[in-house]
Amino acid sequence: MLREVGTTNRTSVNDYAEAIGPETVAIMHVHTSNYKVVGFSDTPGIDLLAPLAHEHGLVAIDDIGSGAMVDVAQFGLPAEPTFAESLAAGADVVLGSGDKLLGGPQAGIILGKSQYVEPIRQFPLARAVRVGKLTLAALAATLDAYRRGGGHRRGARAETAGCDRKRTGGPCRGTGRGPGRCREPVCRRGS
Repeated sequence: MLREVGTTNRTSVNDYAEAIGPETVAIMHVHTSNYKVVGFSDTPGIDLLAPLAHEHGLVAIDDIGSGAMVDVAQFGLPAEPTFAESLAAGADVVLGSGDKLLGGPQAGIILGKSQYVEPIRQFPLARAVRVGKLTLAALAATLDAYRRGGGHRRGARAETAGCDRKRTGGPCRGTGRGPGRCREPVCRRGS
């Protein structure tokens, strides 16, 4: 059972601590990856929640949302947590997206300590939601591009920054995509 903690705009580590009971098995932090609460707002990150979880013998779970593999601030995007940062901050399990900022196929990614990830993999209903061979192949190719040092460019293309407008249907030359029209959105910086 999930238990909400704190309020919409302000939540403290103490709110989490007060919610821990005899049936609590984990503390989960969920990053607001596609919206921001501004103004009078505050919420603790996994760097503060993981020690609290471990102090009580609980699992620290961090859902980083968009799944950044590298620091996207280098591309002019707002900072987003990365898988590595979350693990380094003490998360036992990290959840993220395979597409969005990563630039790969649509898939959920679960990383973390094997003592927690392996039971998830072994769970009988996991078969119903696991990705297929083609998605795994596409994800492997994406991750290999990151390993070789070029994957960050794919992620940057996936979330193009600084565009004032997007248009569809511009002329294509020699692409064979219909009568001289593009189907992909075209983004022109500063237009």
